[in-house]
Amino acid sequence: MTSRESDKFMLRLPDGWREAIKARAAINRRTMTQEILTALESVVGEAAGGKLGGEAPAAGNEAAAR
Repeated sequence: MTSRESDKFMLRLPDGWREAIKARAAINRRTMTQEILTALESVVGEAAGGKLGGEAPAAGNEAAAR
């Protein structure tokens, strides 16, 4: 799935969150999008029985699957 085919969602973050996500993503060697998806998977994935529309963990991030 390309980014053009992906659902898009505008999100407002509280002050300081963007910088915190950016720093955490850098530590984990992920993009900010992958970092956010990884965090959401831990909540939404459990609620959905571990299935997120058939996509791989963190939108294709193989390292997150390990």
